[in-house]
Amino acid sequence: DVAVKRSLALLGLVLVVGGVAIVAAAILQHLGGERHYRRLLAEGEKALQAGNGYAAIEAFSGALAFRPESMVAHFRRAEAYRSQRRDDEALRDLREAVRLAPDAPQPLMALGELYDRYAGTGLAVALRVVADRSEAEDVVHDAFVAVWKKIDRFDAERGSLRAWLLTVVRNRAIDRVRVRRATVDVDDADERSL
Repeated sequence: DVAVKRSLALLGLVLVVGGVAIVAAAILQHLGGERHYRRLLAEGEKALQAGNGYAAIEAFSGALAFRPESMVAHFRRAEAYRSQRRDDEALRDLREAVRLAPDAPQPLMALGELYDRYAGTGLAVALRVVADRSEAEDVVHDAFVAVWKKIDRFDAERGSLRAWLLTVVRNRAIDRVRVRRATVDVDDADERSL
């Protein structure tokens, strides 16, 4: 009876010490992960400032491995992608940054810069189809909103962001012309019937 009590007490002590050791290891691992995350962010910043986009992307990706829900790491990696004109990847990271921190202004400002980069070309495409500047501007705006909402459907293996965006602009412009023609056709039919 005494031997059983001693064995149970020893087992309880071993379990408590083991539990404390596991908790301590988890805390140390978390602190180590946080230290690596911060080190990788700092490396990414240095690489970005030095104009080394590849090293910056690698560092920010490493930081995301430690903290996948980091708005800062997504945003800074998007900046690194943009520095290399890899707008497809940049847009995905910017969208994720906005999802993680909807009130942060930096990702939205960067999205505006992407809009500025492609809006002129999109306007030229739309203008060729609709032949009205005001309507072409509306088409470009609508296309950018549609692309923003459906960016998760973008597949970089099928083409570039630029090509996809301009295809959306062109298709929206064609749809506008079709609607306009259908309206004119109905009006013509009414006039002919009188």
